[in-house]
Amino acid sequence: MSGVILLTHGPLGEALVGTGRMIAGDAGAPVAIGFTPAMSPDRLREELAAAAAALSGDEHLLVADLPGGTPARVAAAYAAEAGHHVVTGVNLPMLLEILLADPAATAAELAERAVQAGRDGVLDLGAALRREGGAS
Repeated sequence: MSGVILLTHGPLGEALVGTGRMIAGDAGAPVAIGFTPAMSPDRLREELAAAAAALSGDEHLLVADLPGGTPARVAAAYAAEAGHHVVTGVNLPMLLEILLADPAATAAELAERAVQAGRDGVLDLGAALRREGGAS
């Protein structure tokens, strides 16, 4: 499997990875890097580069929280230079799809599956149940 790195504000990425491991086990667990108020974007980029260098393979999937946030901007700039893929809007369904993916999946395949799982995991459950007649 391609290496996966989560870049988030604060400890969100670590919490998502921990929760993902609780549900899916340790297979393919990504690296989480949290951007803190004391950290500069340059320092975040250094941590990203170190994490990417420690992973096997030539291409990685970088997953960030907010599309316009510093973690996403740093990930996008780094990916443009290194040929990695970036997906934003991380959520638990997206992460579980990544964790449970075929180990032979490429970063591009992981990105596509993650985006679809992220979309599919967001719904108005109350409205869906009302349409089905399961809730009032």
